[in-house]
Amino acid sequence: MATVQIPEYPVFSSTAIEVDQTVLNSFATAYCAANPSATMGADPDFFYRYLPLESIELVFQPTGSTDTLAQLLGNVYVSGYFGGAWLRGILFGDNGQSNGKAAAASFVRDIRSLADGADLKDAAARNSVGWMVGFIESILADVGSQALADDCGSDIAFAQGASDTDVLNALPDHLWRMVCLCGYNLGFLLEMIKDTPPGVTLYTINQGGCLLDFSSPDVDIATQLLGNWNGVVPYLLQSPPASDRWSALQAMQTVAVKCEPFGVGVWKYLLKQTSLTGSGYATLFALGVKYQLLAQTITLAEMSAWANQDAGLARLALVLEACFTVWTGGFLIGRFWCNTGQPAIDCATCATA
Repeated sequence: MATVQIPEYPVFSSTAIEVDQTVLNSFATAYCAANPSATMGADPDFFYRYLPLESIELVFQPTGSTDTLAQLLGNVYVSGYFGGAWLRGILFGDNGQSNGKAAAASFVRDIRSLADGADLKDAAARNSVGWMVGFIESILADVGSQALADDCGSDIAFAQGASDTDVLNALPDHLWRMVCLCGYNLGFLLEMIKDTPPGVTLYTINQGGCLLDFSSPDVDIATQLLGNWNGVVPYLLQSPPASDRWSALQAMQTVAVKCEPFGVGVWKYLLKQTSLTGSGYATLFALGVKYQLLAQTITLAEMSAWANQDAGLARLALVLEACFTVWTGGFLIGRFWCNTGQPAIDCATCATA
């Protein structure tokens, strides 16, 4: 049995998110068995790719797993929180970038100013960006995780317990948030491409025929989750079918492209502060591409559920969105929490287990 060592992290009280050492160890054991060259230490591939994506994959397709949703969300939280601290080192290195509550408050003020100044020509785009900034502000208010845990718990309770009608009626608001997030992150990535330092090679990306047709041939992530709702994309690329819902969804993702200027502004804001090396630049871009693919997947699932009025899929999609929120929120919290320790994986015992 491989083991995971976890440094101190913000304490929160929640039945929705449970960091379980035994479950973490079981994921580490599976990873070590599939990656014989892995030994021990702070392994970014395990913590920031394998652990979150395999956990979310099990939420999508349990395949007999005995891990609870709360435990899988605990895995996602560990990845997000420590990923934020890891990303902080990539972005700012040793240049004395401060952390903690004051730095978080300053960041929120700057991001809100960027949102207010972004050239967002549509009210829905402005409202969605406003929600994104409000979410960041709420979870960074104490540079801790309780607000994030409460938000996650509330969303999951709604997804699992509300009536079919209420769940389906809630989807448009969630869709606006997710599809605008995809527009924002695309703007971030496109601006990174424009600013690529000499000699740095980035993942190849393909924007496709519309906002949610994004892809990258360089991403080696073989999960059923990420390709499951690609069939929605053709409906967004052709003349609207009979359903008015598909027409509305086409319009929604077209408007969400107007969230790109916010992503452009955030990248320029970060670029002025960072001490990125060539490898750090490529690493950040690769993370952004994977983030885009996961956000897109969940957005397409919600679109499919709403267009087809499929309450069962709607519940699953909202739970997947909660997973994504925990991962995103954890990154933000880890970015400002004063602890800089990294978790470690020890594969040594796999050979004798």
